[in-house]
Parts: sequence; C-alpha cells; structure tokens
Amino acid sequence: MAHHKSGSRVAIASNGHGVVGTRGADDLVEAFLARPVRRDLFDMANSDPVLETLRDAVRRMKRLPQGDRRNWERLARIHQNFCVHDNWFFLPWHRAYLYFFEQICRRLTGVDDFALPYWNWARQARLPRPFWASPLAHSRAATPGSQRMASMAGGRVLDQLLNEPNFKNFAGYDIHAGDDPHTTHVRTGFLEGTPHNHIHNFVGRDMAVRARSSRDPVFWVHHAMIDACWFEWNFRRSHRNPDDDDWNSREMRGFVDGDGNPATMTVADSLLLPVTSYQYEDLQLGVAPLESREPLPTDPVEAKEIAQEGTDVELEVMAQFIEPVNALARVEEPVRASMDIRGAPLGGLFGDDPGARCLLVVVVDAPHGSPDFAVRAFFRADATRETSLDDPTYIGSFALFSPGDHEGKGGGQLAFNLDASEALRAVSGLDTSDLPLSLVLAPIPGRTAAGQSLSVVRVELQFVSDR
Repeated sequence: MAHHKSGSRVAIASNGHGVVGTRGADDLVEAFLARPVRRDLFDMANSDPVLETLRDAVRRMKRLPQGDRRNWERLARIHQNFCVHDNWFFLPWHRAYLYFFEQICRRLTGVDDFALPYWNWARQARLPRPFWASPLAHSRAATPGSQRMASMAGGRVLDQLLNEPNFKNFAGYDIHAGDDPHTTHVRTGFLEGTPHNHIHNFVGRDMAVRARSSRDPVFWVHHAMIDACWFEWNFRRSHRNPDDDDWNSREMRGFVDGDGNPATMTVADSLLLPVTSYQYEDLQLGVAPLESREPLPTDPVEAKEIAQEGTDVELEVMAQFIEPVNALARVEEPVRASMDIRGAPLGGLFGDDPGARCLLVVVVDAPHGSPDFAVRAFFRADATRETSLDDPTYIGSFALFSPGDHEGKGGGQLAFNLDASEALRAVSGLDTSDLPLSLVLAPIPGRTAAGQSLSVVRVELQFVSDR
C-alpha cells in the first residue's frame, strides 16, 4: 500500500482509488469495480471531459505557489532528483509517479474518477493535437506534422518487444541490493531503450533530457503508454514479473500525494495499482489481433494473482564475447567492429532449443546533449543509414535518453540490449572468427543530427538460455 509521510507519521492511503495491498476480499472487489479507465487519446475529441480535466489540473498546478509540493515545477523536479532508468526499477518507479500525479489531478479538480489518457504512439504517429494548445503546449523540437520513426515505436516493433518473455530483457536488468536505483545504470530493457527513449527524443527539448522531461505535459501521456505496455505484457500476454525479494520489497521514494505530502511506495504495491486504482480499456497495442491475447481479467482475485505471480527471470549465460571498440559513430561514419565468436554454442540457437538466444549489448558513453538520432545495428560490414531494415542482418535499434548532468554509477556509461538471434541465423556463410558488426546513426526525420556523435565503448555478444 502507498505510505504517505507527514513528519514521522505514516498513514495508509484511504482515498476511493487507493492501493488495497492488505484489504479484505470485499474491499478488493469494491476497489476493482470502481477503477477509473485510462483511455487512448486517439479516440478522444478535443472537448472530451478527460482532456478538460487534465487541462484544468495542469493550469491549477502551474498556479500553485512554490511552497506547495504539487506545484508544476516542483513535480518536475521529482523526476530530476529521483527518476529511475536503465535498471529493473524503471517501470515500477514511473508507475508510482503516474499514480500520485493522478491523485493530485483528482484532488485539485474535484474529479474523483479522473484517469490519465495515454498516447498510443504505435497507432498515432504524430504528437496528439491537444498538446499543441495551452496549457498542454510546450517548447518542442517536433512540429505538428512530425512523425515518430516506425522502426522505433511502430506496431511491428512494439509487438516484438511485448512478446519478449523475460522481464529483464523487456524492462531492465537487476541491480545489487542496497544500490540506489536513481544513480545505478546497469542495462536497459527493450521497452525503455527503443520506443521509450525514442519518443523522448522525437518530442525533443525538455522532453529529451531526464532532468527536465516532466516539465512537458506530454511526458505524462507518454508514460501512461509505457505503463499500458507493461500492463499488456503482464496481463494480456501472460508474462511474469520477477520473483525477487529485493525487487518486490524495494521502497520507491520522492513522490507527493494528492494533499501535497511526501509519499513512498513499494514495488509490490505498485504491481497492484492496475487491480485497485485504474484500468485500461480493451486496448490495441501493436498489430497482433485482440483475440490472440488473453482477455482482460474480470475477477478481482484472479487479477490480483496475475499481478503478484512472479517467476525466476535469471538467464543462463552460456558464452560471452567482448570486443572493445572505443570509437565515435557519426551520421556519415558508422562504427565497424569484427567479432571473434569461435566456440559459441550455436547448436541450440540454430537448432530447436526455444530458450536459446543471442543478445547484443552495446556499451556507450552517456551523451550530455539531446541525441537527434537512433542507433541501428547490423551483422554486416557495409551497412549505412540507407540500408533497408528488411535486410536479414538487421538486428534492431535503440535510442539514448540524455541523463544531462546526472551520470551515476558506471562512469557515465549506458548499456543497451538487443535480441540478435534472428539476425545471426540469417548471416550467410557465417565465419565465427570474423563476424562483422555495424552501428549506424539514423537521424530522426526532419533533423540532421549534424555534428552529433556517439562514443561506443565496447560491444558484447551473449549466448543465453532461459532457465
């Protein structure tokens, strides 16, 4: 349950849409049936009551004095000072951040059933029209006609990452017990590294820098979409969160509740929020038909069991190959590497072992500016930004979300994760002593990324198997 702290006093959240971690069955049913619905912005008219309430809430937050913790700029500083990226607390921390933002919206507007809409960028390639008018407008690099890159946030790539069964690959890798999630960058999951980061860069300016991103109102509907993806992955595609005591019991901090009091929440309680505090409509994420996925749970006990059921998310590393690079990639100058993977356990990958996979890990120096590019990886020596993404040696793409002045552990380095299995199987005449790899910078459409570069530290190929 959410813990709201005022001085040394700790009290249990008790509003009508609060967390019910230890409530009885009757309270669970009541909360489940009363959940407000988060809806797709694509289907909303400009005058929709949800949008009107969001506008009203944002206006009120911007008018609050600096002494009120619910003031717009002070809420943005929460992300600056406490946000979690590049590890497996990324999703639960942002889920809690959105939950408390909804509480503030409800309290300030008096609309007790308000639920954040989400920007389904897989379906709606342009930034939603309501966000070009006050009070949802903001200074951005994107224009009303700009479209996000389909290769980064389209339906096809979204389906691929939502079908990833392992939580760490999907959402981020684990950190050591006692490490600060805010300052510890380990290895980014597919959801964060590809669509999440790209949308931040696509919108641009404040949105493209972690320390300032939640100043832009579109931040909230973008992260509502990220949370919808996690819900889809967990509830609709039947994948499981970690069964890990440190992960479940970790207390996430920095939040402010609807009354302006400091608040914290454990990861375990964040897992219950879609069961007790909000729900998603029968959403269409990706291109897979709705009937191919699990139906939305209609029984609160079943929904709670799905949310709380965990599994072992460790991957067995059967072999690892590391190649130092230490080179700068530019738009017109891809980084090339040659990897010696002799002795790699290719039998399972090329055979019938469904758990055998090859992961490409790219370690880079964290950028201080806002990258106007995505990074594409190929198993070929001559790939350029004109190389088709239908090329069988195309591995995948990732984007960088600038930490700004905050570097954290790891010496300012970030690690990105791509599933290279299919592309490796497609390499013609595979020479394990000389496997070519190209990392290509592809500018966001409408931008040149002139003068921008990416410092690539090393690349790794990991041959893993699900336990």
